Amino acid sequence: MAVETGAAQALAGQRLREEQIERLRQCLREADTAAPGDPRRLDTRFHLTIAELTGSPLLAATCADARMRLNDPLNAIPVLRRNIEHASVQHAAIVDALLDGDPEAARRAVVEHLEGTGALLRGFLA
Repeated sequence: MAVETGAAQALAGQRLREEQIERLRQCLREADTAAPGDPRRLDTRFHLTIAELTGSPLLAATCADARMRLNDPLNAIPVLRRNIEHASVQHAAIVDALLDGDPEAARRAVVEHLEGTGALLRGFLA
């Protein structure tokens, strides 16, 4: 939670270059249109892209480590279309906050998304 919210806040506080904006939008599009079998990989890529775009190698590496730890439990539960669609709406809210340059909105959007992921994991694995 701390790593991903921190990355989103840091990125929202930066003035993004056009190529950064396009990379973020491309990751969002790819996650939204993922073929069966790809949603989790593209979700991870989306989250890692946010950390990478901050320009902090430490933040990017820490986010990658957190995502690797999260992917094992996520891979133990089924991929449900309804959850993917909900995540897509949340990802769009994160991108909107980042592009609006609103660190607090970005933090809140990431918190909502990660809390949903936590609830999903608890529901299937608890």
